[in-house]
Amino acid sequence: MSPSTSTAPGAGKAPTGASDLKPFVGAWTGHTRTLTISADGIATEKVYDGCCTVAWTLRFSVDHASGSHADAALYTTLLSASFNENPDFPTPGSPEAQKGQGGIAGVQDGVLTEPYAGGTFCDATADAAGKCGQ
Repeated sequence: MSPSTSTAPGAGKAPTGASDLKPFVGAWTGHTRTLTISADGIATEKVYDGCCTVAWTLRFSVDHASGSHADAALYTTLLSASFNENPDFPTPGSPEAQKGQGGIAGVQDGVLTEPYAGGTFCDATADAAGKCGQ
């Protein structure tokens, strides 16, 4: 499932229906990055400069989820984006994220790709297999 974004407010919201976030709640990881999805559907992404400084933080709501770790879509809305202006860490791939922007995060085989910066995050099994960096 490929991620996608839209700048229209609320565009990340799926058609009405029951949402089952349970399979996606918890920590997702990658080399120098973390994504945590809480039970109330708030996701917090932190990308680091390689060690200790946060390069950017994104917060988004997961408005609806369908599927499983094998193949899923998470319909999201960006709540906030903050960027560290560190001249020693250029971020050419930094997201040009706008509050209220909607997007669809894809999940395949335990790897979640978020729609705002395109980062990949692994569940514990995919992380152990090295799918999200060393």
